[in-house]
Amino acid sequence: MLGDGPVRAALRPDGTVGAAWYSDALLFFKENRIVNAAAALNWPHSLMMLGDDVVLCRGNEVQLIDADGQLLWSVEFSKSITGVAAHGDTLVCAAGVLTAFRRRRNG
Repeated sequence: MLGDGPVRAALRPDGTVGAAWYSDALLFFKENRIVNAAAALNWPHSLMMLGDDVVLCRGNEVQLIDADGQLLWSVEFSKSITGVAAHGDTLVCAAGVLTAFRRRRNG
């Protein structure tokens, strides 16, 4: 239980919680325990997992944040985001245009 304020959660493909936004913080979970937290001041429009990383969407901006709380990349569209979907290693964003981002694997 996180508290009695608004919470937005991101689920992993197996149904477990991978991250949650609560009280101006992005919380990272592993095996149902909080393992890290990062400041995230504004309520996210959408929060989802892309592998072990977290996709945070607000207005016209999408951010990818790793489990250490480090920003991996951020993109700002000229129009508001109307939809975001993650499938495997691909993130698709609709924001006036339909744009797909694919994660690169190291190695």
